[in-house]
Amino acid sequence: IKKVMRFSGPRMLFVHPIATLRHFQKEYKRKRLFNRKEQR
Repeated sequence: IKKVMRFSGPRMLFVHPIATLRHFQKEYKRKRLFNRKEQR
């Protein structure tokens, strides 16, 4: 999966920019919440 995403990930920004930004936003929130729980 990592190899595929390295190839297709940057292209998605041009093909489906809104979907790409939503994905980045969800991943950012998920990682931030995970780090907060880990710090407690």
